[in-house]
Amino acid sequence: MKSFRNINDSLGHINGDQLLVQIATRFEQVMSNHIQLSRLSRDEFALFSQQSFTTEQIEQLAKRALEIFHRPFVIDGIDVMLRARAGIVNGALPESGINGWLRNASLALSEAKQHEHPLHCHYQPSMMTTSIEQTRLTADLKRAIDNHEFEVYYQPIIDLHHNKACGAEALVRWHSPTRGLVPPNNFIPLAEDSGMIIEIGHQILHQACMQTYDQIQKGHWPTDFLLHVNLSVCQLLQTGFLAQLETVLAETKLPAKNLTLEVTESRLVTQPLLTTQILKEIQSLGIHIAIDDFGTGYSSLAYLNQLPFNSLKIDRSFINQMMVTENYSAIVTAVISIAHNFQADTVAEGVETAEQATKLKQLGCRYAQGFYYAQPKPMSEWSTETVNKSGKTHQLAEYQA
Repeated sequence: MKSFRNINDSLGHINGDQLLVQIATRFEQVMSNHIQLSRLSRDEFALFSQQSFTTEQIEQLAKRALEIFHRPFVIDGIDVMLRARAGIVNGALPESGINGWLRNASLALSEAKQHEHPLHCHYQPSMMTTSIEQTRLTADLKRAIDNHEFEVYYQPIIDLHHNKACGAEALVRWHSPTRGLVPPNNFIPLAEDSGMIIEIGHQILHQACMQTYDQIQKGHWPTDFLLHVNLSVCQLLQTGFLAQLETVLAETKLPAKNLTLEVTESRLVTQPLLTTQILKEIQSLGIHIAIDDFGTGYSSLAYLNQLPFNSLKIDRSFINQMMVTENYSAIVTAVISIAHNFQADTVAEGVETAEQATKLKQLGCRYAQGFYYAQPKPMSEWSTETVNKSGKTHQLAEYQA
């Protein structure tokens, strides 16, 4: 189940226990007598039967079990809605006995939680292989943090109005001594789930601010260079994050006006009141806020009106389809208009062709980044001729992939 911890925090543990009783009662009402019910953990239940079922029959049982969450539970006069997933194991009992079944069901449940649909997932032996690999990856990730194996790669941000590079987004890369270069998609979700993203994010932020200040001091980058760094909501919500930001700026000497923190829209809506307050405090330091992947998080315009931000980053999925259908072009136009009304800038992500760049400029988009200009590069490969002191590019073509 999702959000059960929030129930305990908001309604109290006694009411949380009453909720568990109601859940168990509903299970008993919809399940036949030959199915045994037990509670495994805070928010996990097991339904067990010694009868043999076909795949179709067991899926129907899972659907019936999940349907009990379609109606609200009434706790102390308050309607409470819960979301649930199911992991399914069927067949002969393994040699490891019921514990082996529960382990396999838990793996299937973890897989089901990764997707919106379907709400249930069958156990597959490959899930065990994946789980073992995740365990090993977690251990390697912890060592990577201790050994500072993460490096910042930079992708230029282009000012479309003046055809010049004016900043860069700092992107994390992991150079593992045993795994080689590990793709971000392979370790970032794990880092998020385990909480290790907090320390990784801090290392990347410190490294990026330090390198940017150094480049500005050497005259390789202009004094108004815009450094964009991704910020996890886990980092944002950690205790003392504001003081940590101030310390990073003090240690690296990077002016706050040069730093923009990017937060993904879909993650912000999980804790709207708290994140909004913290973002306002960050802005008060002079740091800019960018809403990343805008248009994919389903946040309401009413929430956007409360949210402090200086720029909206248009998700690459809209840019990819912009030249194919007018519907996506209209969405991009709408986002640019929204940003303009909020006195904010727009940054188009994933620009891959000259046609896209031209179209974005025509629509009034201020900034762009993508493989058309350059792939992310480490500082050692960043051309010192890319940007001169005045911020002018010598050759924009040298960015083109």
